[in-house]
Amino acid sequence: MNKLQIVNEILSQLRESSVTSLNHPKLKEFPWNNVDDLLDEATMNFSNRATWNWTLTETQLNYTPELNKFCLTDYNIDYNRVLNVYYILGTYPVIGFYELDLMNRQKFKRDFPNWMTLGKPLIYSQEDDNLFVYPIPDADYKIIVKHYRQLPLLKTGTDSIAMIPEMYQRAVIYEVSATLAVILGKNNAESLNMNCIEVMGNATKANQTFLQSPNKQSSRIKWS
Repeated sequence: MNKLQIVNEILSQLRESSVTSLNHPKLKEFPWNNVDDLLDEATMNFSNRATWNWTLTETQLNYTPELNKFCLTDYNIDYNRVLNVYYILGTYPVIGFYELDLMNRQKFKRDFPNWMTLGKPLIYSQEDDNLFVYPIPDADYKIIVKHYRQLPLLKTGTDSIAMIPEMYQRAVIYEVSATLAVILGKNNAESLNMNCIEVMGNATKANQTFLQSPNKQSSRIKWS
């Protein structure tokens, strides 16, 4: 769904006729200077409401010999959304595969004051946007972070709502529509808000069902 389609969906919810372009004169009648901010806020709120299974992904951190700190923002990773960290040694066929244990940063500093030790990575710790592994990799270990993606904002020029499965997109559109309905004095603002709550509830239940399913996809990389 691109931005024009989103705007027309919102217009439909506001009981207004659709437009053929984002430069249509009709749009000048509405507070569209705020629509990007509203969409961004709604998308961010939606993204933060749950750990959506369809945003789960894996990112390989660039390996540098004798380096144990990685800045997660360099990889567009939100440290609050990290699920686990593991390493792979070598290429297919895999020589080694190991999931690292998470350790509190203060305990990490206390228990491993000599953090320059080299060896096979065993644990990881997080502090702000930085991720630390210990011992420092002594070989070509591929450090992999499994995490939930933060949806990009529309103001960046990307069609980020396209990343949201169709069954979930309605919640974002209803939320923006309800906000605009209040601004424009529409009489269906409350019903739009109730629709948003209902759709979000159904989406959350579907997401939880997936996460609890014994047949869900394994969190580990598969090698054939």
